[in-house]
This record gives sequence, structure tokens and C-alpha cells, in this order.
Amino acid sequence: MAMELYNRIYPGEAESAGTQVEEPGQKLEDRPTAASALAAMKEIGIDMSGNTRKQLTSEMLSDYDHVIVLSETKSIPAYLNTWPGAEMWHIEDTKRNGEQKAQTIRNILNSRIKDLAVRLHTN
Repeated sequence: MAMELYNRIYPGEAESAGTQVEEPGQKLEDRPTAASALAAMKEIGIDMSGNTRKQLTSEMLSDYDHVIVLSETKSIPAYLNTWPGAEMWHIEDTKRNGEQKAQTIRNILNSRIKDLAVRLHTN
């Protein structure tokens, strides 16, 4: 969700990867727990159904200046806790909370993403 919201403002600048991806390469539309997030994003004109899941690795960090971490605390790898470009956002996961909660989370993310975009592009 965060990547798509950011790329709506600055197309192609953001990428997404997970800290615990069980099936790398799996499309979100094939992941039952993604249904509420997909629906919430579709409501605002963003189709994420074809997005594929990717596992984040420590080696990937050299490609980025800034990483937003949305993982539950227990899922955050040690290398992210010490990487200076990591910013932790403690936001609930949409996979267990239904469509209404996914809409709320989408709106929270959208607000934070707008603020982030201003911070990263005001230099």
C-alpha cells in the first residue's frame, strides 16, 4: 500500500519488499490475506492485484537512501534496526483486520506518505 501511495505522488520512486515473505514472487491477488488491502486500494483507483511479493535482504539496502519499515516489531531483522536510513512506522497490518480496518490503515498511510514525500523532496 505504501509503495503505491508514494508512487502516485512520485511515479517509479518507491519499491516494496517484505521482512518475512513466505512465497517470493507470489501475486497479491493470489494471497487470501491481501484481499482487504486490495479492496481498500481499489476504492481509490489503485490496482495492486498484479504486484508480486519480494523478500528484503540486507544487501538490497545499498540501493536505497531511505526505507520505511511497516513490519511488526518481532518481524524486523536486526540489520534494519541498526541501518541509519530505516524509519519505523508502527502501523497495524491489514491482513487480519477486514476491509473497514484496511481503509483506515490506507488513510493513515496516505497521510504519512504525503508528509514523507515533502520531507524527501524538500532539499
